[in-house]
Amino acid sequence: MKRFNNILRVAVYEYKSILNSLPVLLVLGGGIFLYGILYNYMYSPNILEDVPVVVIDESRTSLSRHYTRLLDATPQVRVQGIVDGLPQARKRMRKGEVVGMVYLPTNFEEKVGMGEESVFISYNTTVSFLYYAALKEAYSGAMLALDDEVRPSQLVFLNRDVVTSV
Repeated sequence: MKRFNNILRVAVYEYKSILNSLPVLLVLGGGIFLYGILYNYMYSPNILEDVPVVVIDESRTSLSRHYTRLLDATPQVRVQGIVDGLPQARKRMRKGEVVGMVYLPTNFEEKVGMGEESVFISYNTTVSFLYYAALKEAYSGAMLALDDEVRPSQLVFLNRDVVTSV
């Protein structure tokens, strides 16, 4: 019990020393508040916005154009245009005009319309992992938004209230 009292007495003495020392309080209090405010600014250069990409749209349907608009609406990506094929997109990547490309196959709308999984392919430069992460997030987010719009209209045998609440 005596050891516990000694430890308690030392702890109380230390806390009193901290609370009575203005420089220590300024460092602790100011450091916590300044770090909390400035923390976001340190990492803001690592957030990419409007990364230029091109879309290779071989489907040329209203659904593929809608996906392209959804992709362009994401904060990470700016669609620089729709190109005719992979060689043209590669040329633009080599010139440094874009850092990524998305390929939508000819059967894109057909597969989505049948409720099947439709594949889209993305190519990205690997100059920076930040490009890769931002583009993958944008591609997936736009595809999930498209999926949310299309899937409910394809439900035939299930109660819509049950499906939308899940």
